[in-house]
Amino acid sequence: MVGKINPRYGVEVYVGDLFDVCVKQERDSQQDEHVIILHRDEAKDLIALLQAAISESEEIEQQEAENA
Repeated sequence: MVGKINPRYGVEVYVGDLFDVCVKQERDSQQDEHVIILHRDEAKDLIALLQAAISESEEIEQQEAENA
């Protein structure tokens, strides 16, 4: 396993059998787990998208705080 994030629903990241990057999320209330399997190139693209989403989220939060 590469790493794990715990509160809320928790996320586990690991390398799959075919060297793919896997992201697993478990939901305690339903005892379900969901796995996203990405090729390394897709994972790199996802990182860029997540960074953009984080920046946008911060900007929106700041705008809302200023307008409150």
